[in-house]
Amino acid sequence: MHPQTKEFLDKIQNFEIKRRFDESEYDIIKRYHKTKLCMCYDYLKLLTNMKTGNDNLKEDYLLVKKLTQKFEQDFLRWKNEENT
Repeated sequence: MHPQTKEFLDKIQNFEIKRRFDESEYDIIKRYHKTKLCMCYDYLKLLTNMKTGNDNLKEDYLLVKKLTQKFEQDFLRWKNEENT
């Protein structure tokens, strides 16, 4: 696994945000989920650009993709709970 991927995984798994003064609980949770997803999408894009002709990043890509899908499911679950 690439050292940058290890660093990214540590960062995303220990991800925290600070609540703004005028922010509601709904807004902070929404921002939390969306920020994590955006970070994952950006890193997947970076890996895609880096792996052209290079199979050594395939494992990293699959690992981050799996984590991204988990975060997507968490977001959808939260969103569905909010709407009920």
